[in-house]
Amino acid sequence: MRTFIAVDLPQEVKQKIDAVSSSLRKYGGRVSWVRAANLHLTLKFLGEIEEGLLPDLKRALEERLSQVSKFEFSLKDLGAFPNFHKPRVIWVGIDSGAKELTDLAIKVDEATHSLGFEKENRPFSAHLTIARVKDPRTTSNLMPEVQNTLFDSEPIQAEDVIIMKSQLTPHGAIYTPLAEIKLQ
Repeated sequence: MRTFIAVDLPQEVKQKIDAVSSSLRKYGGRVSWVRAANLHLTLKFLGEIEEGLLPDLKRALEERLSQVSKFEFSLKDLGAFPNFHKPRVIWVGIDSGAKELTDLAIKVDEATHSLGFEKENRPFSAHLTIARVKDPRTTSNLMPEVQNTLFDSEPIQAEDVIIMKSQLTPHGAIYTPLAEIKLQ
């Protein structure tokens, strides 16, 4: 099963981001917008794993995260990877709490590495993907709007890490929580 590890967001934050995405859709472009229900902060993408590995994965995460305290983070403004001129991903940035999210991602990476998963070779960049650009040449009307969109959130409590299953369908991905690891 295709899996990843993430921090989920409160429903009201997802709705606020969805309202921003909806206002940007009218500027066109070959862009695939993330549905509100699927918004989350990915800490590590694992890819295909055997279902039987789930108990070991949960245990490794529980052990590695046993000393990690709950923390707050907030979202601020929009950006694009690699840049606004040739975007591939449109994202909402992290304001406060970026260091805590990075530290959490490093611990998740260490826990999964103990089970044989490759360590990340790029530094963690805390962000929330809201869209994937299919053709950057079609975004000339959209990107100035993305660049000028102001966004912020109230502080969000990171209380747990979730192992998620991602099932790809012709109508988009369906995410199902498989296990929850509580932070202290």
